[in-house]
Amino acid sequence: MMGVETLSAQVIYDKYDEAIRVRGGFTFAVFKELIQDMAKEFRNQEGKFYSLLSLQEAEHFRSVLHARQKQSLINDELLASTPSTAALWVLHEYDMHLLGSSYLYKSGNPSQHSSMVNSYRYLNSETYYTNNNLTVLLRILENDPIEIREKWWSEIRACRRRRQISIDGTFPLLTVFNTKNEFDFMEFKAVVNRVQIELNDVGMLIYDAFRAFNSSNSGAMTCSELYGGLDFLGLNI
Repeated sequence: MMGVETLSAQVIYDKYDEAIRVRGGFTFAVFKELIQDMAKEFRNQEGKFYSLLSLQEAEHFRSVLHARQKQSLINDELLASTPSTAALWVLHEYDMHLLGSSYLYKSGNPSQHSSMVNSYRYLNSETYYTNNNLTVLLRILENDPIEIREKWWSEIRACRRRRQISIDGTFPLLTVFNTKNEFDFMEFKAVVNRVQIELNDVGMLIYDAFRAFNSSNSGAMTCSELYGGLDFLGLNI
């Protein structure tokens, strides 16, 4: 939920079992408590910043971290109770890996870390994202118009010495270019999940559902056929 992690109904009931029992069900008060807990995950951590380093800068910085393993990073803070700290991360596949950190370093909260990872992956012209990563990325870019997002990403990628593969609907990145914000994306995923639940309830597999909805037997479903299928499932779209 909200891009940090997927919260299934069972996870929610396990975590808020006492509140649900006391209030006689999953009431608005329980829902409000859940949202307030989630909001704490998205607070900004003052004094924590992220910077992108060149390879040469990273090599020098790593040597400094190794040289001062049990000491504060800055000489003037040798006796400070809360000295300045830093860490060196490297981008790898879908996450960042910690290469080294200074004395007393503490990592950012999960939402801050996820924002860092997906921001740099977007800057690195990555095209594959999980649903949770897309939610985080949409939250970061929600103030930027959709057209600007795609134009910026395409211009950055054009400068790279990589094969310029065309982006089509199979790439998760397209969601960032056609979805305004995380709430529109969550609404879309909710509809998809509802369709999956209804298909399961009527005992239909995906292939069976497609054949049943595609009344023209053309092999390509029209909007009218899809609407008729959703109406059959009891979904008012």
